[in-house]
Amino acid sequence: MEGAAQPAPANGATARERTARLPRTPAPPPPELPNSRTPEPPNLRTNPNQPERPNGIIPPLRYGAVAQLGERCNRTAEVVGSSPISSTIFLAKGTAFSPLLPPEPPNPQTSRLLPHQRTARQPVSTPRAASVHSPNMTHRDRIEAALKGEPTDRVPVALWRHFPYVDQTAEGLAGAVIDFQKQFEFDIVKVTPTSGYPAEAWGATLQHRDNDEGTREYTKRAVQSPADWTKLAPLDFTDGVLARELSALRQVREGVGPDVHVLQTIFSPLTIGKQLGGDLLQTSMSDHADELKVALETVAETMARYAAASLENGADGIFFASQLAGGESMPDEQYAEFGVPYDLKVLEGITGKDALVLLHLHGGEPMFGLANKYGVQIVNWHDRETQPTLKEGKQMFSGGAVLGGLDRSGLLLNGTPEQVEIQVKDAIRQTDGLGVIIGAGCVTMATTPEANIAAARRAVEPT
Repeated sequence: MEGAAQPAPANGATARERTARLPRTPAPPPPELPNSRTPEPPNLRTNPNQPERPNGIIPPLRYGAVAQLGERCNRTAEVVGSSPISSTIFLAKGTAFSPLLPPEPPNPQTSRLLPHQRTARQPVSTPRAASVHSPNMTHRDRIEAALKGEPTDRVPVALWRHFPYVDQTAEGLAGAVIDFQKQFEFDIVKVTPTSGYPAEAWGATLQHRDNDEGTREYTKRAVQSPADWTKLAPLDFTDGVLARELSALRQVREGVGPDVHVLQTIFSPLTIGKQLGGDLLQTSMSDHADELKVALETVAETMARYAAASLENGADGIFFASQLAGGESMPDEQYAEFGVPYDLKVLEGITGKDALVLLHLHGGEPMFGLANKYGVQIVNWHDRETQPTLKEGKQMFSGGAVLGGLDRSGLLLNGTPEQVEIQVKDAIRQTDGLGVIIGAGCVTMATTPEANIAAARRAVEPT
């Protein structure tokens, strides 16, 4: 159990104090499209000032029906110059598809092991990507320029992942995050605590099961019945799980230095509700709404204070993750009632504190309009698995930069380094390399070959 939260280290505080948030120029809206559909209120999926795509171009994906991304068919596509390259088609309801490159047969030199399955000094299968270095701008400079849509010495890139087993202690998590950053030199350091950490703080029990994501499974939920929603109490950060994560955050800040943005992972209150109650959340929204809203208020108040505490302990901002703000999870109207008000309460906790906010919209049919409604600087979603595309998302987003371009469960996990580089180049082409940060649609799998991670980092270097 960790001790009381301590003040931020000097270098973390200095990084925030000496780096004022630069003004952002909203992206101009695209021209009016003919035959655009009338959005259904409250339409959280698109910019309310932006027309939707015309009928007949690409029908909306119901990505819960993608059969867990398991049904694939291959075909040949001309995606680079005139060279035909095999591509993968993910079939979904509505006949929509996204062209991607297929995995090649496993390479024993890039075989995937979970971190705990490696010996402490086992050599990795790829050169350190840090050997590819752009000296002209710092990581922080590069992100600030991208937020303004300005040219950079190279396109910024950021990947993050879980570190199972070692993430159970502050020292273990911090050491893994610092080593990952030193190896690959990404432009944002996103601290990824052990999965389900907010639910653990409220009494849930979890354990690792050696899955690709490096996440834990629940052995006991903190909320067992509708009456339990009203029993949740606000948390402090003097000891327990949240103090542990703040301790890790301070160590990360000290370890990576002041010249890179560090983001703490904060889940939306409704996402935490799912972590707390599992399937009980869905039935409670319809049958026990009042009790659930009491819990959401408690969670939102706690996480608003925790977000502010994260800034005080070395973070430059937060990675605000909503895992239910998508059409495959619930209707827009339901999220407007049970999600939006409590999301805003958390974000209000860091209003006026010069915090960088990266909004992650998880899953299919993301409610993309939330990115503009919440006033965040960066938006991230599964752009290789659902709509909008990276190019479309950039046009719809009036904030700073979009983050994406890599298919975390497809090419990044199963492809070759050459295929990963091609996908990075395609993402840069879609966005003209401006107002974009290359990354995956969600957390990078813990079993991703390091050669592929290095390829993603290498691909943004000027040729």
